[in-house]
Amino acid sequence: MADPVDLEIAEILYESGAVKFRYARVLSPDRTRWIRHGLFVAYDDAGAVVSQGQYVEGKEEGLWRDFYPDGQPAAEGRYQKGLEVGVWRHWSADGTEEPSTDHGRGRDAFNIRTHRNSPTDATSKRPLASAP
Repeated sequence: MADPVDLEIAEILYESGAVKFRYARVLSPDRTRWIRHGLFVAYDDAGAVVSQGQYVEGKEEGLWRDFYPDGQPAAEGRYQKGLEVGVWRHWSADGTEEPSTDHGRGRDAFNIRTHRNSPTDATSKRPLASAP
């Protein structure tokens, strides 16, 4: 992985100028592309955190949490090398815990559907227009 000196904080903005995504990234070893590495946070257009977790060398790793705009939890679970692993918990917007999903040893984050009650798109960590 790149030298920690090469670590950069990137911000992607909404048209309004509010921060949509903020994340740490490093240059690839061949210095041709950026790789997410470190904290990732997604915000709704009002500035509320809707998703938060870590990347390690371009893959989700460790605890990830999704939130409703009011700050209530929507989903929580762990990633290992970009795969959802173990039990993921889900909550409805009123705070009621929904059935958990057990991903066992791993499920590819790029091949999963959107978390049922999450205000973010699980494949890209983008806030959705409205929660299903």
